[in-house]
Amino acid sequence: MGRGPDRDRIEQVAAGHPRVELVGTVSDYVLRERLRETAVLISANETEQFGISYLEALSQGCSVVMPACGGGLEIAPDLIGSQVQLAPLPLERATLYAALSRALGSARAPIDLTPYSPTAVAAAYLRLDLSRPASRETVSG
Repeated sequence: MGRGPDRDRIEQVAAGHPRVELVGTVSDYVLRERLRETAVLISANETEQFGISYLEALSQGCSVVMPACGGGLEIAPDLIGSQVQLAPLPLERATLYAALSRALGSARAPIDLTPYSPTAVAAAYLRLDLSRPASRETVSG
């Protein structure tokens, strides 16, 4: 689902495969429906900065296979090794296959998104800021 700069190449690789469907951009409702039908979301995006797609998948009960790098590592560190399986870099067929096998064997359950709400994130940043020692520097105007 979705679009990206590698779309043409992916279409060529997947051409004719009965278990691959490239549907392009879909509504949020369709995205959630498809994710609920999906056992594992596999990503080979080594430059994922925020891990939002991983969070979306986890919220719908998918397991996730992702590169062992990027912002996705910070999304659900307590799920790494269970619902989140890491594939070491450089990504290779054998390591992706091993991570996929582990993911298929893991228990699947939707995660609670409450800790990721804007209020919860803001509160976490505030707690972090308040825990730092006060700076001696002052700003004068």
